[in-house]
Amino acid sequence: MPLLPANALDRVLTWNDFSRRTLPTPAPGVFAIAAQTAVGLNLGPLRLVPLPGSGPRRFRISAEPSVTVNFDRARSWVAAFLFGWPRAEQDALLGHEQTHYLIGALLARDLFRELAVLQRRDYPSTAAGLQEIRAVQARFGQALMQAVHDKYDRDTRHDPVHHPMAQSLWTGTVQAARQFDQPLRDYLGRARLLP
Repeated sequence: MPLLPANALDRVLTWNDFSRRTLPTPAPGVFAIAAQTAVGLNLGPLRLVPLPGSGPRRFRISAEPSVTVNFDRARSWVAAFLFGWPRAEQDALLGHEQTHYLIGALLARDLFRELAVLQRRDYPSTAAGLQEIRAVQARFGQALMQAVHDKYDRDTRHDPVHHPMAQSLWTGTVQAARQFDQPLRDYLGRARLLP
């Protein structure tokens, strides 16, 4: 399975997935971040090897790429004060964090798909192949992932309870990209959530 773990796009987070932090309960009317989700991706090794029988010599990626989605429990946390909130508010914030996770998982999926296209190509040199691989990594790597997460938090103001319209737009768009198996970046662009 090239996108790992096999259930990466179906994983449903619970508060038990998060480490707990003891933070002071904010005063009434004071905003405080109550949870954070850290998700990343790892790209399996890619080697370019000579294409047998090619003349002049051509190169191809040696094996199917693999991309692993990593939910980082050590850097994903929830403030203990959250559990004093009404259940609906806890659930809304967990839904917000679930969307953060799914953004990472979908971008990992999209990276894998772009790399799989490169696997079917052959190159005149290893340098040419590496250049294309790096270009794909640059388009779908950590910088894009962080930019999407940051925009999501700016639009929702980290607060799904008091900004339900923005939360609904983001959640619906991300879920649609998953459901219809389409590139996340395209869906976010069509919804005018990303330029």
